[in-house]
Parts: sequence; structure tokens; C-alpha cells
Amino acid sequence: LASYGMSGVAVSRAMNRAPDSVARLACRFAAIVLPGDVIVFNIWKNGSEAAFTARVEDRTVLSDGRIAWRDQ
Repeated sequence: LASYGMSGVAVSRAMNRAPDSVARLACRFAAIVLPGDVIVFNIWKNGSEAAFTARVEDRTVLSDGRIAWRDQ
């Protein structure tokens, strides 16, 4: 579950949004993340929301990610 929470923080920061303004976060756990793994996010802006996936080397670990923020 740590990778779920970290995805909200990482994507928010990459999109210049405050992590504490996340209104909705969803993703599919596709593979395990081990301590020490480096997670790389691919993010696509979709209007006021964003879609994302997360990978560790050649394996997708989070897929079908969606995030939305409260207006600030």
C-alpha cells in the first residue's frame, strides 16, 4: 500500500499540485514493489486530472492510475 500513497505524492508533485489536495486516487496493483526498487512514473495530463502508470525496470507495478485534485 505504500506504493499507492507514494503514487499520489509523486504524481501530484510532478503536476505541480499539492499532495494534500488529492480528491480522488485510483490505480491497479500490477506487480510487487520491493524495498529499494526505483519507481518511474509515466504521467498524462487529462484536463484537470491525470492518468499514470508506474514501472520498476521493465515491469509495470501500477497501471490504470487516475488522480484528481480539489480546486485550490
